[in-house]
Amino acid sequence: MSMEPETHANSKPAIGSLVSGIINDAKDLFSQELRLAKKEFSEEIKKTTSAISAIAAGLFVLAVGVGLLLLMAVHLIEATTEIPLWGCYGIVGVVVAIIGIICLMVGKNRTRDVDFKPEETARAVKEDIGWIRARLTSIRIARGRDPLSLRR
Repeated sequence: MSMEPETHANSKPAIGSLVSGIINDAKDLFSQELRLAKKEFSEEIKKTTSAISAIAAGLFVLAVGVGLLLLMAVHLIEATTEIPLWGCYGIVGVVVAIIGIICLMVGKNRTRDVDFKPEETARAVKEDIGWIRARLTSIRIARGRDPLSLRR
């Protein structure tokens, strides 16, 4: 004869095991959401790094070209006017400084649009919380009491 307790096919699982199961499921879901957030963030970092590398190379080449054009402009002004060479450098320098200030202001305004928040993960976490609430509510309704209370 077996010494194991008898179980009936119609018996309902204990509240504690149901709540424990929900908590374990929630833990698993949040773990998965964290992995998803890490993956999303990693992908965004890779895309950003690639974009920054291309921009840096382009800026370097552009800077060399602009530098040569600015030297040409200085000497062109000096050759076509009576302005001394130092004055020509001053004129070109002021124009370049104004353009640089405008570019910095535009860049500062564009940084406001950068968002590293993992949208998919946030949405999935909200869905998980809704699922957990629904499970707890269904247990409470099925049992006719609050599953989180210690009363029986």
